[in-house]
Amino acid sequence: MPTPPKHIGASGLSTRTTDLQVAPANALLRYHGYSVYEDAATPALASFLIRNGVGATASIVGACKVAASGAKDEYYPEGVPCPLGLYLDIVAGSFAGAVYYSFEGPH
Repeated sequence: MPTPPKHIGASGLSTRTTDLQVAPANALLRYHGYSVYEDAATPALASFLIRNGVGATASIVGACKVAASGAKDEYYPEGVPCPLGLYLDIVAGSFAGAVYYSFEGPH
């Protein structure tokens, strides 16, 4: 079983409806997952993309769709390399939760 990173960062997301640069470019940056829930006043589908870079045209490394009033978690112990930065691209809806990342190499 792989050893988890020693230091996982979490970018807290409170009622996100706009894009967000989660972490800056770093050669050791790794995306580890998310824990989110849909939180709109009128429940509806929420979705987002996780990108390796600094904007909505960067390469996609993850995606999530959360049902109305739903929740979803994903965790990747080894992490996905994102040396160009970690960007949250909101596609639809509103949600809250966290995005997990580290600045450590693979284990």
